[in-house]
Amino acid sequence: MFFVLSGFLITYLLMTEIQKTGTVSVRMFYIRRILRIWPIYYLLLFLGLVVLPLIVQVAGYQGQFLPQASSPLQVILYIIMLPNAAAFFGALIPGISQLWTIGIEEQFYLLWPALTKLFAKRILTAIIGVIVVKIVLNLFLNQIMDDNNYPLIFRALLGFLNNLSFEYMAVGALGAYLLFHKHRLLNLIFHPVVEKLTLLFMVCNITVIAS
Repeated sequence: MFFVLSGFLITYLLMTEIQKTGTVSVRMFYIRRILRIWPIYYLLLFLGLVVLPLIVQVAGYQGQFLPQASSPLQVILYIIMLPNAAAFFGALIPGISQLWTIGIEEQFYLLWPALTKLFAKRILTAIIGVIVVKIVLNLFLNQIMDDNNYPLIFRALLGFLNNLSFEYMAVGALGAYLLFHKHRLLNLIFHPVVEKLTLLFMVCNITVIAS
């Protein structure tokens, strides 16, 4: 849901910018994202790497989820906005493990504004292309990752690529496209029966599938 919402909001903003200016300022997009995300990201990183371990040490805590000493590789990956890679080239850091989602979001932002600018008049083609390519790529990568004949580091790299949730963000982008253009499919999407079935699916996903 986080990735779908992120793809929806960013794409809607980009399409609004294209409508107003005729293009996308990739430079200004990056500046806005940096100012919005980086301060809180690095604050949480400081809390997780410095403050939390100090609190645990002073309190003498020895219970569950005890933070472990972070390796240099882990720290570097988190600092360069690759926290989602830590699980494949080390491990997630306890206390701030959720930052892996921000890593995927930031990596999507490296691609999406330029792609939206390039396909400004054919944005639907770009959205569907990302969904199809990523799904096919996932199927292909899963086969290789299960093959022990390939080196572990190579399979870890493929696992990182496979874990990029760009298809979910593209689904959100598709929703933004439909809403922005007031597409007739909205009548179906917002139909009371469809809304109730969607809610039921979400409840089942949370209570049954996720457990």
